[in-house]
Parts: sequence; C-alpha cells; structure tokens
Amino acid sequence: MFTCIHFLVYYSAIKDTKACLSNHCRIDLKTLNAESKSIDTIFILFFSYRKMKKIILIIAILAITSISFAQTSLKIYNQFSNEKKIIYNNHDAILGVTTEGTFTQTTLFHLTLAVQWKAKKKKNFHQFELNNFQVKMDDKYFISTRDSQPISRATSGEKINHIHFAVRYEYLKHLISDKKLIHQFYLGYGINPFFDREQSIPNVSNEYPMMFASAGIRLFLTPRYIFHISKKFYTDINIPIAIANVNYDFVNIKNPTLPLLFNQQRYSVFNLDVLPHYLSARISIGIKL
Repeated sequence: MFTCIHFLVYYSAIKDTKACLSNHCRIDLKTLNAESKSIDTIFILFFSYRKMKKIILIIAILAITSISFAQTSLKIYNQFSNEKKIIYNNHDAILGVTTEGTFTQTTLFHLTLAVQWKAKKKKNFHQFELNNFQVKMDDKYFISTRDSQPISRATSGEKINHIHFAVRYEYLKHLISDKKLIHQFYLGYGINPFFDREQSIPNVSNEYPMMFASAGIRLFLTPRYIFHISKKFYTDINIPIAIANVNYDFVNIKNPTLPLLFNQQRYSVFNLDVLPHYLSARISIGIKL
C-alpha cells in the first residue's frame, strides 16, 4: 500500500540523489556513454560521497514503513515454560566414571513481542516473534575486613556477561472457525533458533575465567485457539509442543590445574532430542493494525 509516508520518503530520496550528483560528483552526465549510464554505475557514483549515510537511513525508513503497513496485527505474549536438558557428559576411561550434568529451568513470567501478517492462502498467517533478547552484566564482589586492622581484601567474586537471543517463526494454518469468525482454531508450524552465551571473569586471582555458549534450533507444533474480543482486539491461547531440539554447547574453563587429556578444560556437547522435555503454554493479546 502506497501511503503519504512512502511518498515523502521517495521524494526526499530523489531530492538527495540530485543534490549528491550535482554538488559532490561534479560529473557531466551527458558525457557518459550508454554503458556508464547503467544502474551499477549510478550506484557507484551515488554511494561514494557524503550523502551515503542519509540515503541509507531514508531507505531503512522506507523498508520499515513498508513492512509495518503490510502487517496485520501486533501481539504481546506471556509464556510459561519448563525445560530440562543435558549440559555436560564426560566419561573418564581410567576411573571408569561417567559424569552427566543437567539443566532445569522454570519460567512463570516472560513477555515477548510478535508480528502477524496474512499469508497468500486465505485465513492463514505468518508470525515472527522476538522470543528473547538480553544483554546483561553482573558484578559480584566479596570483601573481608579485619576488625583490628583497617585493611580490606577481596576474597571472591566475578563479573558475568550474558547474551541471550532467540526468535521464532511460525506458519499458522487455519483449521476451523464459526460462521461469525469469533472462535478460530489454528495449527502453527514453528522454528525457534536461539543463542546463549555467558562469560565469567573472576575478581580474584585464585579463581579462573569460564565461558559457556549454546546455539541451536527447536521445532514446534502449536495448536491455537483465537477469540476475537472486538473488531480490533483478540486473544490467542496456544500450547507449543516441542517436536525436536538440536543444540551445540561449548564450555571453556581456563584453569591450568585441570587436565587437558580428558577434556576437563574445554569440552562440548551436541544434542539431538526428539520430543524433548520442554513444556510451555502461552497467552497473548493482539491488536489489528
């Protein structure tokens, strides 16, 4: 849909292009032959000068407005989930001991933002969700001070840098609805790539830095019930069912006292789980644009 915003952006882009070519390029376009008048040549001349940043910004705004006007609705989710996975598995051949570590997490309140727009097939939809995005820095510091002497020293503590990122794409296939389209049922086919990284830097010399990273993809089937509150607002209740989980975990502990022979300092775990232990339920409020 072509709007007034698009017109203003196009007009600004054309105006800046003419100014760039006349004020900065200083080239008589009449002297260029037919080949040099190609789109590639114009782009080379255009992006070689100071107006480049402004033009890129204008193009970005144009793209964003185009996407926004193509959207059907915005949704705010709250997600409840329980996840359990293996994060460490090591076998010591000399001692004949296998050590396994597990990670369990329960989430009761997790807000996310999603965009939903119409698919080509009638009543079907696409949905893109920013499932998680966090950049955090924690700093723990423990100091001991003697009562008899005004001397303090650090006993333990660490700085921890966190990066958590995940998105989710779903294709919503319409199953059934009533005649007034107030109650609707969908089945979503979803893919959920994610990346997590935590790096700890100790504040004392008797502890060692450690880094943990995990990247992977989850596949979901999501039954959905949508209830239209009004022409503008609706609620979406769904239960994502995890079909498969593929993830690669890497751990690096910079402790020279740990033996390298049995992967005590650096180790990785590759997991491929079918029907993993990942339980979740979500509810959202949507607004049609």
